[in-house]
Amino acid sequence: SGSQKVLDFVKKNIKCDQTRRAFKIARANGLRTLATVMVGLPKETMKDFEMTNSLVEEIDPDFVVASFTAPYPGTELNAMAEREGWLCEMKNIDKQTEAPMMLTDMSFEEVKAAYDKLLSYNSSVLSGYLRQPAFLFDMVKIFLAHPKYIPGIMSLMLKGDRKDLMNKFLYIFRKELAG
Repeated sequence: SGSQKVLDFVKKNIKCDQTRRAFKIARANGLRTLATVMVGLPKETMKDFEMTNSLVEEIDPDFVVASFTAPYPGTELNAMAEREGWLCEMKNIDKQTEAPMMLTDMSFEEVKAAYDKLLSYNSSVLSGYLRQPAFLFDMVKIFLAHPKYIPGIMSLMLKGDRKDLMNKFLYIFRKELAG
């Protein structure tokens, strides 16, 4: 998040300047960069999102993985969400790319627009990145080891949904290789 208020709310114990510094160091050392951003936290406002969007523009990651905040059962966030009445109609908790899962200070439409805005960063790099041999090799390894991902990827490819396709690729990549 580009909002210190949001980072403090989710107890990240980091400062926005640390994110800037980490991306600067990664770039200086030739590393691929990935920004993972949640949208739809309770108490998050459009001003907070605008700060996050500005940070993403500033750090200029190679990719952005966006997801709606998921209040996983057993977490402090889930307990707070239940206590405060923030939970939307519960969907499959692992489907963080489908719809907001909690009520926020932003409307449903604003949260969805914020999510789409974050994913738009990937559209310009999709074709170039998919031509990078290291990325393709990693994805082939994942698909051979975990064929369960193939139907979802094929469905998105057939639909021509580039934003969701890239987000799904990056979600799988992060989950299987980065842990």
